[in-house]
Amino acid sequence: MVLPRDELDMHVNDECVQRMIPCKHCKRDFKVCDMRNHMEECPKMPLTCELGCGTVACRNNMAHHIEEECGRVMEKCKLGCGIELPRDELDMHVNEKCVQRMIPCEHCRIDFKVCDMRNHMEECPKIMLKCELKCGTVVCRKEMAQHLKKDCCRVIEHCKLGCGIELPRYELDMHVSKKCVHRKICCNHCKRIFKSM
Repeated sequence: MVLPRDELDMHVNDECVQRMIPCKHCKRDFKVCDMRNHMEECPKMPLTCELGCGTVACRNNMAHHIEEECGRVMEKCKLGCGIELPRDELDMHVNEKCVQRMIPCEHCRIDFKVCDMRNHMEECPKIMLKCELKCGTVVCRKEMAQHLKKDCCRVIEHCKLGCGIELPRYELDMHVSKKCVHRKICCNHCKRIFKSM
């Protein structure tokens, strides 16, 4: 530019596009006409995270922020369920929602994956069950066979005197003592014992 001498100093110091000015971020000097291009690549230029987490970091740290810190980066669940969530939601998913996380059975205290717990509950030896013959007893699964074999009053058994009748255990004592045709009775006259039939 050609200017009057008395305006030249002001132009050189304040207006000329060829004058050198420092970048307010990296402090290096650039021509005014080159500053716009520099701002597009200045390593110290503060940028807001493009993924929307709200973090402001300088350009040369943004890749590290996204790779290591940003909570909005999508990642797959580390337990292998296949779900992909933002990084800042993964901890809650892994600890509270993932079907591949391990939880203890409330009965046997052994850890199982959530997705396997239903199958385990159908087999857990320590789960409490009502007697399948409806005697009112509650026993753990592993003791149910023993309960039915020895204790359940509703199990059907043959009369031990050999009359051939089958009754629930709770009716057998009455049958043997008062109704079975093979029970022994005492004659009121001679006091000898005979089979009732």
